Amino acid sequence: MSGKRKLAVPILLIAMTAMAILIVLLFSKVLLNDQASSTDRGIRLAEQYEQCQAYAAALQGGTESLATADTAADRLPAAAQLGQLAPLEEGCAEVLSRKAVNPENDEEAAKQSILADLEKIRAAAQQIGLHEGPATDEEQAALAKLRAGGEELAGILGQYTVPAEGDRYRQMAAGVDWTKPAADAALRIRELAESLPSKG
Repeated sequence: MSGKRKLAVPILLIAMTAMAILIVLLFSKVLLNDQASSTDRGIRLAEQYEQCQAYAAALQGGTESLATADTAADRLPAAAQLGQLAPLEEGCAEVLSRKAVNPENDEEAAKQSILADLEKIRAAAQQIGLHEGPATDEEQAALAKLRAGGEELAGILGQYTVPAEGDRYRQMAAGVDWTKPAADAALRIRELAESLPSKG
């Protein structure tokens, strides 16, 4: 009987040790999966944030080129630059509408609202200069407003340096540092869109 007791204690200790090791391994796997998922979310956010920066740069550069163009042929490079805006709108609207940017956001409604603002800005820029000769005074005023808006937007978004490595991606996924410039950018986009005449 005492021999069985002597064996029971070491067997119990071995079983407890094996269970502890198994728990640690499973917990480590869960943590690694969470970390990988967080990195993936951060990479996606970084790509979308860069799309906003590219939108601002294309708006600024395209309107600047358009303002100095005297002929339809001179306007072709500006038109090409402004043509880059449309593919950037979806990703930009998505990142700026996140709950991390504004906890009160209904993400889908906020995204559609920002998307409409970005489309209105693009349409306003692309309808300028659809004629021979230099831009009219009215068009020059609109270009100045759009160029200034693009420059301000680029400055706001430039307050955050987009990550290029794992830890920074995870920080971005956690909402570290980028949400304030993103909220300011969304507000500036809204103000610029509202300052433009409605299509009609």
